[in-house]
Amino acid sequence: CNPSITMKDVVANPWIGWDVEGLSENPSITIQDVVSHSEIPWDMWNLSRNPSITFQDVLAHPELDWIIGEISLNPSVTIQDVLDHPELDWDMEYVSINPSITIQNVLDHPELEWDMRCLSQNPSITFQNVLDHPELEWNMWGLSHNPSITFQDVLDHPELEWSMWGLSLNLSI
Repeated sequence: CNPSITMKDVVANPWIGWDVEGLSENPSITIQDVVSHSEIPWDMWNLSRNPSITFQDVLAHPELDWIIGEISLNPSVTIQDVLDHPELDWDMEYVSINPSITIQNVLDHPELEWDMRCLSQNPSITFQNVLDHPELEWNMWGLSHNPSITFQDVLDHPELEWSMWGLSLNLSI
């Protein structure tokens, strides 16, 4: 999506036939835009993961059909939100890969059902975190795919069973 396209552009040019899925994930779209333009059939899947939509926006607008699984991936969601709202059906795969989640969150909350494949590919997890915490069951495909992993990490640790598939998908390698 193009973040330079704003709601002003959409309103001023209705003849363009805007893609609602793309608009819904566009970071220039705010909760005010959504509420002010209820005539637009917002794609709640993409809107729920839109980084400009905060968890506070979700709580303030229960009339919208939020998709909690996708909200779990929204980078505005913190570990505190997850802990404060156990009544929500959090998708722990998405919480585990959410870049706002840190190794300290994982260590502080072992009671949560962390998905190690997703956590291993979380960009906030560094290779140093992996080396410092061998007690965690790191997933080598996820770790190989993690954008914080460098080619030097792979070269320095040939004893690890790196996933060639994961490495080939890793844009940082």
